[in-house]
Amino acid sequence: MSARGEREGREEAYSLVEICVVLTIVVVLLAIAIPLFLGAKDKSDERGAQAHVRTAFTNERLEYTEREAYADATVMARAEPSLRWTAEQLSAASPEKSVYVDVLDGGRAVVLASRSEGTCFYLRNAATGDAKGTFYADQTVGSGDCTLAPAAVDDARW
Repeated sequence: MSARGEREGREEAYSLVEICVVLTIVVVLLAIAIPLFLGAKDKSDERGAQAHVRTAFTNERLEYTEREAYADATVMARAEPSLRWTAEQLSAASPEKSVYVDVLDGGRAVVLASRSEGTCFYLRNAATGDAKGTFYADQTVGSGDCTLAPAAVDDARW
């Protein structure tokens, strides 16, 4: 029997070393890709919460322009139904797209949204008074609540 005949009868296969090399390369690529993906997801969640605050804030300012007064969560839920407007402070357990608005005295309003990892985003608008303008703040609270006492509205964080 010739060498060619022996080769034709034998099945070709990958060696154990070749399979181990391929598996090692796949594991290294996964070790690089998974943390990058998770980091991108966290950044995406953060940007989403910021977008919810901006959307809510824009609608709140439109309400002020039309009526010369800021509206509470009940009125805003009809004006912008894509967000979950709530009259209660936000917590880590709040549903996604939840937005809290606090209408303060003196033509001021604060809009607040949070993401599940415990970062709170605030936008404050003062239509009248010495400190009028629009101000931004954020706060990392971990698993705690995104609290907003009226005194904190004048805090230096803004």
